[in-house]
Amino acid sequence: IGGKLANPEQLDIVARQSYLPDDEQCSTRVLDFAPGHTKYVVAEVANSKKTKSNIANDINEAVNVHNADVVLIQVGYEKFNLNLLRAVSKAMQKGKIVIAATPELPETARELPFPAKHGDVICVGSHSPKEEASTFNTRGRELDFLALGEGVNECSGTSVAAMVAAATVGFTLLYAESIGGEEMRRDIQCNTVMRELLRGACSRRGRHTPDQGYGILNPRKLFRRGPDHFKHLVREIVQVNNK
Repeated sequence: IGGKLANPEQLDIVARQSYLPDDEQCSTRVLDFAPGHTKYVVAEVANSKKTKSNIANDINEAVNVHNADVVLIQVGYEKFNLNLLRAVSKAMQKGKIVIAATPELPETARELPFPAKHGDVICVGSHSPKEEASTFNTRGRELDFLALGEGVNECSGTSVAAMVAAATVGFTLLYAESIGGEEMRRDIQCNTVMRELLRGACSRRGRHTPDQGYGILNPRKLFRRGPDHFKHLVREIVQVNNK
């Protein structure tokens, strides 16, 4: 997926380099967000034909080789896998933000697949341009929110919604650094804090349902009241998280 994504529109996502031969479906790509002078890297894990063990290896590679700020997982599996859980957990322990799409699987009867079902990841469903939940969404108590996932560069799916969420995370990290330096960026560069920030920018804040999470993600809620308000939000979340 290349070109501009909505919310926020200032960010471009481009595939910098592919790590598989051209005749193979790509399993890991490194995507650059590079507005201004700050580099923000997303490693995209997206090949549904890969086994769970290979996906776990791809996550480890994203963290240890490519030093990704965000690991974006666009695949899902019916059954729990320990190696996949370990890879996700290690990524988060190293301060990486892990975002998981919620693809529909025939075997799961529209329930969330793994690793989206792991409670600590940022779990993203899709909504339409009319802000209605997409019909292809899966559901579960681990769902955090819905992001735009239909009609983005003529693509649709929960993987698209997860990409839009990754763009929002990128903008949030860069904004934090621009107003609070590297210290503020470090404060929010973890799944727990970032997830709470994003949940606070949703339409149903404080009310969760298995089919919509906390509702429609609207990133402008984080930024529209200016730097001081954003800093206040971060301080509140970090203080609670450190207790």
